Amino acid sequence: MKLLDVHECNVCRGKNIEPVCAFPQFPLVLRPISDAGIAELKSKNISPTLPLRLGICRDCGHFLLLSRPSDDMLQDLYRSLYTTYLSKLELGFATEDADEFVAVFKENIKPRLPAGARILEIGCYDGYLLLQLAKEGFSVLGCDPSEGAKIGEQRGIPIVREFFSPELFDRGSFGAVINRHLIEHLDDPVKFAAAARECVRADGFVAIETPNGAYFVEHNPLGLPCHFEHLSVFTPNSLRVCLERAGLKVERLFDETGNLVALCSIASGRPEISNDRSRVERLVGQAKDFASRFDAYLSQLTSLAEKLNRQGSTLALWGAGSFGITLLTLAPLLAERVTAVVDRDGRKHGLKFLNLDTAVSPPEVLQKNAPDYILVCSQYSAEITRDIRDRYGLSSKVLSLTPKIELLE
Repeated sequence: MKLLDVHECNVCRGKNIEPVCAFPQFPLVLRPISDAGIAELKSKNISPTLPLRLGICRDCGHFLLLSRPSDDMLQDLYRSLYTTYLSKLELGFATEDADEFVAVFKENIKPRLPAGARILEIGCYDGYLLLQLAKEGFSVLGCDPSEGAKIGEQRGIPIVREFFSPELFDRGSFGAVINRHLIEHLDDPVKFAAAARECVRADGFVAIETPNGAYFVEHNPLGLPCHFEHLSVFTPNSLRVCLERAGLKVERLFDETGNLVALCSIASGRPEISNDRSRVERLVGQAKDFASRFDAYLSQLTSLAEKLNRQGSTLALWGAGSFGITLLTLAPLLAERVTAVVDRDGRKHGLKFLNLDTAVSPPEVLQKNAPDYILVCSQYSAEITRDIRDRYGLSSKVLSLTPKIELLE
């Protein structure tokens, strides 16, 4: 299976790309999927792991895959993945990051919109965010082709079940167009932002949220939010360049956390591109430091895997998400010792990772056959450890793998 080589930044179109890191084998799919989804991907001879190469544009500070899947391969992935993607509406979970976006919208944009203004969310999935905005008195509409959109429709949220195109909507008919965690999936993010702009009134707004690559290289020792679905990872500088090239004026850019949130108005005339070259150079240096830190982490992980393999220890993986399957792929000796994968999310139970033939189970299975070690791949290590001891009564040793490798008591 051949990946497409990338030689040009998809934000500024610069060709001065600096390699950051490379993995000979990286999981193609970072979520557990159904047997039918696995069979569909295998029928197309899609490999469960592929080489991943990441680079940074020295012109605008944008991170991007240097070898990316074809459009057809991505469509196959999305068809297999997004029928089982977590729905916070359906499960009744709170979703902190979405609620934070709503809070930012209420404080910064709602006062500048007329009552009952129309809001379009591109890539709304189950409509959770739109439901929160409808409670604020807005007239909401979603656009999303996935099966998950049916969840929102069942709750009365109007959703156009199509891939977004500005031709689907009346030009300039919305007070605001919003999207969260979509633009990093796109081959041409500038074109997308310009298309979103077409749907907004002259006095309207575009609000975009995406992972913050600069935050991850500075604060996270384990990795950028890069994988084969994310064709690129934005930084504050590259997101500003992208949106200004699309004819938007960035009024506020929140960049203090792992997510960037840009609030934009419609630029009058062609805006000046504010490209901070000194910030880009700092980013390049931080990217190199990150690569060194990640290499050191992988070395420590490999040593741990070798030790557990020599001991003949049995392992369970707690957390059927992207972080866990990535580490098992990068440290295959760990994967060989795993006898169970558990997660509290019932929608994942019975599903499998594409490259690990172990179905996800509820944590209760560990009470029947306790492993020697439980590998916790979650930011909620302390909470999960309490459950392991107090709720499930397990005496297995607990190894947290994030943000560092440590044995928890």
